[in-house]
Amino acid sequence: MAIIDHTDIETALQLLATAVSDMAPSAGVRFAQKAQREFAAIETRHLASLDERDRRRASSAGGTRSRKETLKASKRSETVAHNSSLADKLAKGHIGTEQLDAIAHATEKSGAEAASDSKLISDIESSKPDDANKITQRWLEQREENAAQSRYDRQNQQRKAVAGHDPITGCATLTLTGPQERIAAMKRRVEQRADELYQADGGRDLPHHEHPRTHHQRRFDAAEEIILGNSTNMSASSTNGNGDTKTRVSAPHPKAMIHVSLIVDDTAASEIRATCPDGSGYLPESVLERYDCESVIAGTVYNESGDVLWFGRQRRYATPTQFAALIARDGGCVLCARNPEFCEAHHLLPYNAPDKGETNIDELALVCKSCHPWLHDTKRTLIWTNAPPDQTPTNDRAGPNQPPKRIWTTRPATPNEIAAHQPTDQTGRTNKAA
Repeated sequence: MAIIDHTDIETALQLLATAVSDMAPSAGVRFAQKAQREFAAIETRHLASLDERDRRRASSAGGTRSRKETLKASKRSETVAHNSSLADKLAKGHIGTEQLDAIAHATEKSGAEAASDSKLISDIESSKPDDANKITQRWLEQREENAAQSRYDRQNQQRKAVAGHDPITGCATLTLTGPQERIAAMKRRVEQRADELYQADGGRDLPHHEHPRTHHQRRFDAAEEIILGNSTNMSASSTNGNGDTKTRVSAPHPKAMIHVSLIVDDTAASEIRATCPDGSGYLPESVLERYDCESVIAGTVYNESGDVLWFGRQRRYATPTQFAALIARDGGCVLCARNPEFCEAHHLLPYNAPDKGETNIDELALVCKSCHPWLHDTKRTLIWTNAPPDQTPTNDRAGPNQPPKRIWTTRPATPNEIAAHQPTDQTGRTNKAA
């Protein structure tokens, strides 16, 4: 290969720039755009040939690019390193840099799979540049759902129930192993039944030490009822301080609850997904079809900013659907980020405070069973503010119109914000608000 003097190239570029500048405006714009595409493709190919450290440094264009643009250029080159034909498409104008950026984003999220997916690339190539992000978003969601189904099928093959023995206590044990979705559904049903038994035992109206059984005992009794199909624990008695005995009868067994989220958006009105009851992700389609006939389908309606528009009726305790919405919004305890399964719904303004809090989704927050009594015992009030835009992390599922991240803090409660009667126990109630 002949050695070319860089000075000669720079002179030729200057002559080319002068010639294009002297053209009629419409012709000059056309030639300038073509040159930009050609040189963008050349830059991307050269960057792809460098190692990661040199690629990042060279992508900055000598410090004239912002960090964001530098990162985009680097990711474009990494994508071309997986599929060099993308640089040819860029040079010929079949795709633009925005479309290549969309492919690069999907490539990063899929472990380079997107860069070699011919259908994805063809769909982006034949669509408008503004639709590229939506196309890759749908591709990523479909890939995740397929992966979820594959994972479910694999775990379903390993399902088992093993009877055992605890040598320390001498008790018999029964261990269930299986897909996350099926175990979560069983766990949720046991927890719901145990919660009903808690109410039958006296609930929060009865001090914890006066309850006839512990939370773990209630969970065992609930599981026994569900498995054996009997109703030996349908009622329980409790005695108050005056010696009076109260008997409470609990409700019938609850059905499994499937939560469906609907985002009101002209471009995605048909994008309806079902989530696992424990908030761990989407339900595989085969599982949803099986649950469809035997489950309670609960729905949440959001606007494009992610705000809940409607969610069930108001009452003292949060409904299961409201609790599911809190999982979707808060992810876990807003103070310590603990997993949702250890959390409860907390009224920002206590329900029985002088100012009378309401059980609305925007007046509830997810807190764990350690932070919840701490808020009441220390007479603190939860408050939140929107994080600045640059502190709101990108969520691939929510897209560009996702709501701002909430920053939660506390302050001393005013007299009108202090509950008249504070909870005295941690009973494992995960769908109640205090």
